[in-house]
Amino acid sequence: MTEEDQHDDDSLHDKKRRRIALACNACRTRKSKCDGARPKCTSCTRLGFDCVYAHSATSANVIVGKEYLVGLEDRLVAVEELVKSLAQGANGQHQTSPYHGFGPAANPPVSQQHVSPGRGADADRAIVLAAEGETGYFGPSSNIALVRQVTKAVAERSWDGDTATQLNSLAFGPLDDGRPMPDTRPLDTRSNDQVPIDAFELPPFETLQARVYHYFQWTGILYPFIHPESFMATLATVRNSVSDVRRTWLGILNLMQALAHNIPVSNDVEGGELYYRRAQMLCDQQTLESINLEVVQYLLILGQYLQGSQQTMKAWTTHGVAIKAAMQLGLHSSEASKNLPQVDQEVRKRVWFICVLLDRNLSMTFGRPPAIPDHYVRLPPARPFSTLPDKAERDSVEFFNQTTTLNSIMWKIIERLYDGNLGCGEVVSLAETVSHALRIDQELVEWECSLPSDMTLVLPVHLANGVVPSRFQTILTLRRHSVHLLIYRPLLTRLLSWDGHRVPDASTSTLLSRASPNAAESTARSATECIEIVHTLLLSGDKAKRTLLGAWWYTLYYTFNAALTLLTIYLISNTPATQPYISGRLDLADIDQSIEKSISALGQVNPGSSITGKCELFLGRLLKSVRAINELTQETTAAGTSTNQPAPLQLGTGVLAPSGVATPAATAGDMNWENFLLDPGQLDDFVFGM
Repeated sequence: MTEEDQHDDDSLHDKKRRRIALACNACRTRKSKCDGARPKCTSCTRLGFDCVYAHSATSANVIVGKEYLVGLEDRLVAVEELVKSLAQGANGQHQTSPYHGFGPAANPPVSQQHVSPGRGADADRAIVLAAEGETGYFGPSSNIALVRQVTKAVAERSWDGDTATQLNSLAFGPLDDGRPMPDTRPLDTRSNDQVPIDAFELPPFETLQARVYHYFQWTGILYPFIHPESFMATLATVRNSVSDVRRTWLGILNLMQALAHNIPVSNDVEGGELYYRRAQMLCDQQTLESINLEVVQYLLILGQYLQGSQQTMKAWTTHGVAIKAAMQLGLHSSEASKNLPQVDQEVRKRVWFICVLLDRNLSMTFGRPPAIPDHYVRLPPARPFSTLPDKAERDSVEFFNQTTTLNSIMWKIIERLYDGNLGCGEVVSLAETVSHALRIDQELVEWECSLPSDMTLVLPVHLANGVVPSRFQTILTLRRHSVHLLIYRPLLTRLLSWDGHRVPDASTSTLLSRASPNAAESTARSATECIEIVHTLLLSGDKAKRTLLGAWWYTLYYTFNAALTLLTIYLISNTPATQPYISGRLDLADIDQSIEKSISALGQVNPGSSITGKCELFLGRLLKSVRAINELTQETTAAGTSTNQPAPLQLGTGVLAPSGVATPAATAGDMNWENFLLDPGQLDDFVFGM
């Protein structure tokens, strides 16, 4: 045999598949070829499956490569070193002097710098300070900022100066948005991480069709940026095969199913998580590199799902990518789509409006600058897809357009009253704040007056009289209240910061005396009506009425935000230095009752959810302290004395706690402020609106 023949023979052998003694479970189930690579074969790596090699009792001749054994030894050594370091860290933490998290410590333990306590005995401890580089920014329009301001005010009105300073540092400590959060999913959900997932697997067609209908009836009717007829036509082809369907379309289909498991409540977290993971596998980085309209739609619906999950931080990042992709396609431009069919033009326009809507929403809730300036929104209002639309489609389009107008007002609020959420220290002057607030409030009133008859706002008295509004009316009303609460918050937080140590000058005092009473009264009315609507619908016992509220995480935001605003007004009314500015216009008993209703309503928003439980617990503890401050103020007023530094207070008995449980009396010295102040860094996972 010549040397050339020998080379050809060797090449032939190289092309033959190497025989292996054992295939992994995933390849055996799929009846596909397995190359036996350890710890994960090539096929499982490519498809994202978990690769498990199961040895049967008769597999005595299985040969394990030396490289695999060496790898196992290396991994074992790494695990042993990790366990050893964790044990040493735990011992060091117990041996050091007590560090309770109040203010900056000289050399805080490493574990306290980076790790948040888990859902064990220390689950309700206060803020754990993180390294500055790991913090997230939450600007003035966010609920996180309001939580800090309210807890700071409670501290200043309840404690001596030294303790108040410590608590202020705690309330204003950096928030770690990257630390590991407790896994509050059911155990069955966590076990999915070890179960192989087929990204192309779909439920029976009838079930699939029902879930798609559910999406268009629940979410799609409020955010109509996917053309129903086109989507259902593609869905019909899936009955036979998924091979001819685009991966991004399948990703959207899986996210629709995930939302169906999560709206109106999280009745099946495990199922929603499964479809979310399938969508991720289908639309990997390589798939999303080729930008088209369907990719933007996928990113938008992904962001919607993430808002109701325990991965809300990803919603901000995902939406940022969606905006850049939309601009790349020219969705903001009428010129870019003028030669397209009418339906395509309408879909592109609506996708751009959804980008703007979610941009305003995330900017408001995170307190971060909007990515889309208002002058970028120049396209005409949305129109029905069909020439002869039915009432449902007409109402959906009208609701969508009214929401777009409301978001334009929200832009002005963030830009003019919150300085664009830039947080550069350039605070808007009081005169400008009052002027802008009055002008924007008038614009909001004009928007209300322009609403068509079937979109008029809901009043609590309507519900009390048995009137059942539409879901469009209910959600539009809650959105309006949420926007209105933002208008006068800068004015109220200025008053909240004056605890007697900081006294305004004569001109400032005069301006506040004129503007504050109406501002406080108007804001309290909006917050009270918002809570009353949610409380009535959730506690009615009628499932049909409950569905009027929409997605549970939006209801949670509206209720929590309204309660925080009422607590702000409550504190201002209980402070001698600020009482004169809003006195005589508010009934504190009604405000107290509304906050109680918000706490009982939160327990029904999404029963069994740890997120709603945290909000319920936080408001209950905060209300307890504000009531105690109120009692102290009344006693001081009755005694005819005035003091800027109240004595340690006595908390009253029978104060409402979460789920209506009465709590025993406690003195200020016995009060565990670490348990009172829930970690605001945990609150950022669920304060979403619109």
